[in-house]
Amino acid sequence: MLRSLMAGWGTTGRRTLLVEVGPVLIFLVALVAKLLYFVVVAYPPPGGWWHARWWLELAGEASLGSLGTALVAISPLFLVPPRRRLVLLWAGSLVVTLLILADVLYFRFFGDILSVPALAEAPQVGMISDSVVALLRPADAFFFTDLVLGLALLPWYLRRHRSAFRAYERPRRVAVLSLTTGLLLAAVPLSQVWQVGPVRYFAHLKVRGAARIGLLNYHLYDVGRHAYASATTPPVGPAERALASACLDEWRLVSDERSDMFGIARGKNLILLMVESLQGFPVGLRVNGAEITPHLNALARRSLTFENFYSQAWHGVTADGEFTSLQSLHPLREGAVPILLGGHHFRTLPHVLSERGYTTLAARGAGGAMWGASVIHPRYGFRHTYYFENFRNTERIGMGLTDKALFPQVTPLLETLREPFMAYLLTLSTHHPYRIPKGYQELDLGSIGGTKLRNYLQTVHYTDQALGEFIQRLDTTGLLDRSVLVVYGDHTANLGDPRDLETLLTRHAGYPKRRSPFDDRYWRAANELGFMIHLPHDAAAGRRPGGGGLLDIAPTALHLLGVEDPGMVMLGRDLTTEGRPFVVFRDGSFVAGDTLCIVGSASILTPQCRHTRTGVSVPVEGQRPRFEEARRRLAVSDILLHGDLIPWASAAPWRRAAPSGTSTSDARVATVGAQRPTTCRDLTPAHAAN
Repeated sequence: MLRSLMAGWGTTGRRTLLVEVGPVLIFLVALVAKLLYFVVVAYPPPGGWWHARWWLELAGEASLGSLGTALVAISPLFLVPPRRRLVLLWAGSLVVTLLILADVLYFRFFGDILSVPALAEAPQVGMISDSVVALLRPADAFFFTDLVLGLALLPWYLRRHRSAFRAYERPRRVAVLSLTTGLLLAAVPLSQVWQVGPVRYFAHLKVRGAARIGLLNYHLYDVGRHAYASATTPPVGPAERALASACLDEWRLVSDERSDMFGIARGKNLILLMVESLQGFPVGLRVNGAEITPHLNALARRSLTFENFYSQAWHGVTADGEFTSLQSLHPLREGAVPILLGGHHFRTLPHVLSERGYTTLAARGAGGAMWGASVIHPRYGFRHTYYFENFRNTERIGMGLTDKALFPQVTPLLETLREPFMAYLLTLSTHHPYRIPKGYQELDLGSIGGTKLRNYLQTVHYTDQALGEFIQRLDTTGLLDRSVLVVYGDHTANLGDPRDLETLLTRHAGYPKRRSPFDDRYWRAANELGFMIHLPHDAAAGRRPGGGGLLDIAPTALHLLGVEDPGMVMLGRDLTTEGRPFVVFRDGSFVAGDTLCIVGSASILTPQCRHTRTGVSVPVEGQRPRFEEARRRLAVSDILLHGDLIPWASAAPWRRAAPSGTSTSDARVATVGAQRPTTCRDLTPAHAAN
């Protein structure tokens, strides 16, 4: 075959074979190297670089799959003139390079790779450029070596191909060889797309699927999956609506209980203070004798606190923290609500309170374009909104006002609002990459952890000072005793190497050494948020057992304010009411009472469960009913969001419109295949619109 291919060169000579095929070879070799670089970032070889099984089973399979796809894609290029071929190869290499690099950066922050819905968030990149730059590493320059080499060799290459191109038989043979080889290489990995295996099972963790079929192949699969779903998935139908209705009615019966704290702050103002990236571990932590959050520590002693409070945000980070705490539904599996579903209808905490005479306000130091705030906040029910462009720019760090510049301008707004009011405030200074001027870095942290962790603690300390000044002003004006103040983090912080957090906690928080890759103590430390509720005159201050997550903020606030609203669609619960917490995370993991179960991660390959009091492993099989319940809750949330059904679900059961073709009395009965599901247990993830 090779002899016949070389014979086709005729008078041009075999010496020009390298010139003809060289750019293609460089492109392919560079592609494999870049794909291996990504695999190394996502799944470092265990036990050293010469781990043969890693190269054969993971790096080899993933890289060969994408190499096969690339050979198929470039096979037509052998039929075009060499100079045009070079331009197309260079452009294709640039696109693929940017895609792989974007995956690397996305993985460093989220632990996963990009999806089609995530691309809708691309306009946000310019606003968080500091975070993007902070995720880069010097070794990432390797991605562009072939592109620079191509530009450097371009003049020489053009001189070698001044003569006009003639269609020889040889290019067609090379194209056929490239196509055939590519199909053979890609066949085995791509066959997994049609199997119930890593690609479909780990839909919540796309990087695991990409590790099996190749990064480029997974992106092609993802594009095809979304295109097919958009073309064939019908709107949420009668079956899904009936099942969602059954679940909501069942869960509402469970959540309608009252605690002795119902109405303890009736008629008072509500201030939700969402602190950017505030995790639970800095609150109460001392390093080298200094408190990281002295003002929050003081407020916590005067507030209602809970043993555990978890982030339920997903890849929408701040947008997810906002949505989950205001609407008490789960975030989207892919993408963020304001970006993908900003035109839908909601009935949030601000809506419910405004119906009862509350004035509603949202204010933040970032611009209104960030996460579509200026569009989504009115849809969330806020009547008054203030963003960076509405304040005096007295001091800016990163994408907006510093916290010390924001609060002095927000406090007068609160003092002039008609009471009762609900105010939702969002800080900014603790935003990734956690950089503040040296003059604001007051803590002596020594050499604990990595640079990112130390920077994070410095910014948390700075924000704590700003919060202290704000709380003092509220106290002085009397607003603190006329308001319920809820302070909470919006999502977990990206702190880099988990060993840095382990070092900090073992040295300064009394944690023992990690006992296994999945140690529930360190998992909880990495996923818990700061959370406290200050009631007027320090009422009900103290720490309560159990806990919850972001979805529980709205129902808890309504309970304390003495507001009953059967139409509020909430999957969270009132935290002051006795009961075993059931906190569901977007990937299907959960905390149920003293049991923590995770579905797996990039580093933990199988579902695992632990008893949070003892750390003892709990059999996963015994937790299957809870895993199913978690999936049902996620499915109901998806049905309501993708079907724009929140207004429908807000109606009382007897007022909900019956599915098409059924009577009102049969509204909870619909046909799915050969079954007639009538209870919440009949709901499966397959019924979800996503």
